[in-house]
Amino acid sequence: MQSKLQSQININPLELELDQASKLLFLGSCFAENISKKLADFKFDCATNPLGISYNPVSLFNLLERSLKNEVFDLSELNYANERYFSYELHSAFSNPNREILLKEVNEQLALQAKWIESADCLLISLGTAWVHILKKEDRLVNNCHKVASSEFDKAILSINDIVESWKSLANELEKKNPKLKILFTVSPVRHLKDGFRENQLSKSTLHLAVEEICQEYKNCLYFPSYEIMMDELRDYRFYDRDLVHPNSLAIDIIWEHFQSACLKDKSKQAILELEKLQASMAHRPFNSESNAHLSFLKKLLTDLQQFEKSYEVDLGAELEEIKNKLDQHPAS
Repeated sequence: MQSKLQSQININPLELELDQASKLLFLGSCFAENISKKLADFKFDCATNPLGISYNPVSLFNLLERSLKNEVFDLSELNYANERYFSYELHSAFSNPNREILLKEVNEQLALQAKWIESADCLLISLGTAWVHILKKEDRLVNNCHKVASSEFDKAILSINDIVESWKSLANELEKKNPKLKILFTVSPVRHLKDGFRENQLSKSTLHLAVEEICQEYKNCLYFPSYEIMMDELRDYRFYDRDLVHPNSLAIDIIWEHFQSACLKDKSKQAILELEKLQASMAHRPFNSESNAHLSFLKKLLTDLQQFEKSYEVDLGAELEEIKNKLDQHPAS
């Protein structure tokens, strides 16, 4: 009998059936950006973290609610440290020595997020940690500490109820704005070991229990097991980057394969397979770029791209333009 070296996670198809015509909004931890990049590479219509990365659910939900209510930021909400203005509600990517420029950028992104919420077919939320920092002088939870001295903050862990109640205050507003919207939760497989090993487990467990309660109560909320795939099927350090915290590219590829199986229409899965081949052909480096053989290769590739675009109704304008330019520049054309 052959020994099994891995636990295989079988995921039933979710009630999503996404394709390249779907509008997808990804919010939350950096893991959301890993999956959205995969989808964008295969011509899915995606937006990712318009207001920056959020690791804890309450900060993320607060920004979502703010977008829905169009509560723009004003100058009084900006802080100053390390020679830059910033907001404790936002990721450190949003900081600037000029507060007017920062405010303009933030409110533009707030409007963009609101627009995507109204039109999206699916909102994927990747939750990173239940650990949060509380700004002592204002007794409020912050999204990011912006390298302000740690003595200015207390550290706490959100309760299951904190997370669920924060979602409840948002859920009805989301449904009013976009009744068709499906919400897909996942718990990020990135380990937050700076909090401690046991503390990371407490955090991830809290997130799991909160998401389970949300999905039980709200029928438009679904769950995708990124964390379980990483912890059980990919239970080996060879699937981590050198920091032993982040999944490496192989792990992300495997989780991506599960995501395709669970969330995409069959036609989109086929489109991805064909597009991978076309992308490999486009990346091909010819031995002799001026040969007749390469000219024939480019002509066939152009035909294949045009046929793909017609068959799957996917915009390949940039790819077609690139090949046409190469054909125009070929000495034998």
